[in-house]
Amino acid sequence: MIKYSERGVSKYFLIQLTNNQIRALAERENMDIETFKVSYLYPAIDYYVGISEASYKHTSHSEPPEDGKIRKVKPAYNWLRLTDEFLHPKPDSIQLRPINYNWIYTSK
Repeated sequence: MIKYSERGVSKYFLIQLTNNQIRALAERENMDIETFKVSYLYPAIDYYVGISEASYKHTSHSEPPEDGKIRKVKPAYNWLRLTDEFLHPKPDSIQLRPINYNWIYTSK
């Protein structure tokens, strides 16, 4: 799902998490692994799924020029840049906040 708003663009998507990733995230957030699974993840067959959000901001190439002059559009430049990535809690865990989770540009 893609959301457009005055704050920018966000993409929501499902991610599959391994047990090692779950353990690392639970430790980083000072949570018990089972509590983390219940609060942030949905069980599937042999793995867990989380709802992730990637937030994007517009770059200077996507905005009208400040001087008001007409310019050629250069499609080689990126018009959006990634600003934040979050793993969202389940709707019944409203007391918890989304946690930072870099998934898009990771090396693993």
